[in-house]
Amino acid sequence: MTIGITTFTESNSLVQPLHRKFYPSKIPQQHFQLKNFISTVDQDTIYFASRSQVYALHTITRQRERIASLSLPPKCLGAGFGWVCVGGPDRGRCAFINIGDRFSAAAASRQSARHTTEVDALLPLDLDPHSRILAQSFLSSHEDGPHLPWQRAKVEYHELGGEIVNSITVHCLQSGGEGIQDEIVAIIANNDKTIRIFSLSQSRVLQTLTFPTLMNHATISPDGKLLVACGDEPRAFFCKKRRLASLAVNGDSVFAKYEWHEIANPRLTVAASKDMCFSTAFSPSGHICAVASQAGTVTVFDSSIIKENLEADDAVISAFKSSRPGGDEEMSGAIRSMAFGPSPWDLLAWAEDRGRVCVTDLRNNFQSRQTIELDIDSAHIERAELSDIEDEFSTAEQRELEIEARFVQRHREALDAQDHLAAVNHAAEYMELAAERRRLQREMREAGLSTSHTDLANGLTDGERQILDSLRVERQRRAERETVNQALNDRPFSVHYLQPSDRGDAELPATIQSSQPHNTSIRQYMRQRNFERTVYPRADQPRRRTSFVISDSHLPPPSSSSTLALNGTNPSTLSTSPSRLISINTDTISPPSPPLPVPSTIADPWQTISAAMAASTGNTLNSEGHGRAHIERDNALQERILEREREATESSISNFERRIQATARAERLHSMRLRQMQDREDEGGYEEYEAELLRRIAGQRRENEQALEVGTMGIGWSVDGRFLYVGTEEGILEFSVNLHNRKTFPALAFQ
Repeated sequence: MTIGITTFTESNSLVQPLHRKFYPSKIPQQHFQLKNFISTVDQDTIYFASRSQVYALHTITRQRERIASLSLPPKCLGAGFGWVCVGGPDRGRCAFINIGDRFSAAAASRQSARHTTEVDALLPLDLDPHSRILAQSFLSSHEDGPHLPWQRAKVEYHELGGEIVNSITVHCLQSGGEGIQDEIVAIIANNDKTIRIFSLSQSRVLQTLTFPTLMNHATISPDGKLLVACGDEPRAFFCKKRRLASLAVNGDSVFAKYEWHEIANPRLTVAASKDMCFSTAFSPSGHICAVASQAGTVTVFDSSIIKENLEADDAVISAFKSSRPGGDEEMSGAIRSMAFGPSPWDLLAWAEDRGRVCVTDLRNNFQSRQTIELDIDSAHIERAELSDIEDEFSTAEQRELEIEARFVQRHREALDAQDHLAAVNHAAEYMELAAERRRLQREMREAGLSTSHTDLANGLTDGERQILDSLRVERQRRAERETVNQALNDRPFSVHYLQPSDRGDAELPATIQSSQPHNTSIRQYMRQRNFERTVYPRADQPRRRTSFVISDSHLPPPSSSSTLALNGTNPSTLSTSPSRLISINTDTISPPSPPLPVPSTIADPWQTISAAMAASTGNTLNSEGHGRAHIERDNALQERILEREREATESSISNFERRIQATARAERLHSMRLRQMQDREDEGGYEEYEAELLRRIAGQRRENEQALEVGTMGIGWSVDGRFLYVGTEEGILEFSVNLHNRKTFPALAFQ
């Protein structure tokens, strides 16, 4: 029987526009098609994988708790019945985390009740307002005390296949017999065209199902009798369970034996021939099964018809599209994850590749739909800041070993893939992080903080971070002050020999006129100093300060023949440098007196210095003329620079005018070609050109919109069905179901 596409009516009454929350915790994309990274099997708890870490997010307390660190990059995640399972990138590697101690009997009973609820069952009496729901959830979550850190959750690694693991779902197979235990199994879809049924209770593979295509997703019905799988073909594969007579004994446990065999593989007639499927789901009662494709098509089956081995094509009861169907051309509308809401709310939700989530109503045959835009910056969404629960059972040495193990794993994977650049980047990142950890440890020791129970890689407490930040800021300020002081100490002294009366204070540089310290930067000081050197050249002047005259009463008066004079000018006396004046008694300092006697010998170095000073006297006296000459040269240089700038401006203006003329010519040529095409009898060419141009514009617009949309990373409902959770690359969104609207049912009229 052929089923057409169901038309829908947009609705805003399925999900409330208020009471929306955003939990910021990044979930990086690991594969552009695999988007199952969150699980909501426990009330008020969301399990998700981020890089190589697995976390539990407690929505009531707004705390994030690390469950385990993995040695493989996650590609998918599934949880349930005390287990969290993660699929790896190659060789069918899987990580199975046993959190059974935290899986309470109350959660198990809620899970079982959800599976056994019938469509015709009465509505629960507990339809309280939103505030009362939150209060009861908070109290129920704290019946056994506050959340405690995971006590070293046990992680098991297995290689279950030849290629990447595309999805993992966890189910409980009811034994139905006395003395026979229920069995927890993981359904693993692999790219090697297999579906493996792995027993978590016995830690072994029960059966491997082989299919003609790469398998992407599989799930088991709530009653445990039917399995549906999908892959890289627009087809659904149904397998039925048959119980064997023998039993499986594993130690003191006894389990029933089953065998699965394929009973139907109907083709999705409304899907494209090259379409691929990535999600499957059963309704809480198990009467309805849905399969979603990458092209944005959802096909709904009546599973009771398939169980009875009737014609599988007659089992299709509905088919509808996503909000942006289109396959490869419109990847943003591809359906990556899908889930039915718990009873009795009768809702189906799916997450598209980017930016949108849709919720549809089962009560009117999927004809009502609400499309939700995923805008994490919206004013209607409350941002719930998270705090990390400290792992008190993990020592600093264990954390160091975990970080090193992750580095070794990534480095080996990069080398195996012959990606040497990635291997070098991993090594550089590891060394930088190691240096940062050592720095944090050193700062914490200086501050008197303990590092035994603090995860330096993930975060400190607010108080410790404030102390470290203040220490870091103070250290930076101290380093800046030392740098400035060192630069000022190394600053050369100003060299000048002419007194202000010889040249005039108005012509002296600012640094010579004033000896007061100033707070300009080193760069400004060097710029000013270079300018002064240009205006007042000192290349011919010896580097010597203005002398102080030191007289000694015990020495005889000097003779005229032993005085160092400069060509008949006032004698330039030689004296002690200013740095040595401190050690000289102030009583020995007197007004200027005749210079000290100096032996008149040819080998005397002071005579050599005096001769050099005498030779440079003429240049010193004419420094004002040199300054003017330099100023004239600077003015001429500035005029040449301005002339070149004017020439460049005129050239750019002429180039701009030429471009305008070329654009006008191109427009005239384009208009001429359009007139020629209009004159032709066959106008199909222009129409095709116009259509292609419109397609390109639309494609560019789609690419720009997709770049702004956030990618989805999974979807799930709370156990009571009151909240819808959507995983994104930036965090997890929470939406409240409109419970008041779900109290109504369609009326029935008999003819």
